[in-house]
Amino acid sequence: MTGINTSKSIAQTLYEYLMAKRVGKEQSTWELIAKVYGKERVGEYSDEMLMDIDAALNEITLAAGTHTMDYSRSEGMFIGLPYNIPFVFRAVRQNNARFRDKGRK
Repeated sequence: MTGINTSKSIAQTLYEYLMAKRVGKEQSTWELIAKVYGKERVGEYSDEMLMDIDAALNEITLAAGTHTMDYSRSEGMFIGLPYNIPFVFRAVRQNNARFRDKGRK
């Protein structure tokens, strides 16, 4: 249970860092941890912990609904473990209003 709470806490810190400094930039969860906490700390985490942090970061981003972790640049590529896959942190576009004005859904 402690690992899960720690993963969520770390993911929340990473999300706040993304919001403040990384919108529109490409990085992986591993790279974010290294930037925020230092490369030495990343080495202290097991693969399982890193995957939990990555999953929690995706959940926090999805729940907030204002930004997305865009993995399209690496789609179809074999890169490795999920926390090593680069993504671009982007604001969610609000295109639906434009289509509603034209009678589309």
